[in-house]
Amino acid sequence: MYVWLTANEVGCFDDVDYSFDIQVPAAEKYDIDFALTYKGRLLVAECKTGQDAFKAKHFDRFITVANQLGGNFIGKMFISNALIKRDSEGLKGFLHQMNQQQIVVVDGSQLKDLAEILKREAGVDGAIPTFIRS
Repeated sequence: MYVWLTANEVGCFDDVDYSFDIQVPAAEKYDIDFALTYKGRLLVAECKTGQDAFKAKHFDRFITVANQLGGNFIGKMFISNALIKRDSEGLKGFLHQMNQQQIVVVDGSQLKDLAEILKREAGVDGAIPTFIRS
């Protein structure tokens, strides 16, 4: 809800939605935590709270959904209110996997900047997203 509220406050996106299902032909139904479109570009996010946010099971499910929706042709974010402990070996592996799959990770320390991050990742006003969609 916080991500949706923030995106709506920005007010420049074509469409913003949260917590909905998408039925992919010849596949199962996928639940999407958050999505927005801007000038025909799709940005989806997995949103998790609490210290268990950075578990591999969340990553694996999100990658499956993102690949069905467009893989590296869409913007992908993983957003959590939890703080990333940069010295944790498990989190280093998690962040490496996210980077390999071109997923922008936003942790609790960055939530204050979420509006600007969403605008950058959507390409608002010519901003260049963290990962080029190809």
